[in-house]
Amino acid sequence: MSKKKLMDFHRFLDEAGDTTFYGKGKRNIIGTNGVSNVFILGMIKIKDPLDEVREK
Repeated sequence: MSKKKLMDFHRFLDEAGDTTFYGKGKRNIIGTNGVSNVFILGMIKIKDPLDEVREK
């Protein structure tokens, strides 16, 4: 079994929303005015050469 070098794989991360979960005094502020109700994290892992992927 051959090991792949780290450079053989490409990972792209994207996030949406707010990671602020606590206010002053460690008070939970989720759901309060001005705080995002959701946090999303997405990742794509690509094994093909990036030039080929960009052409597709």
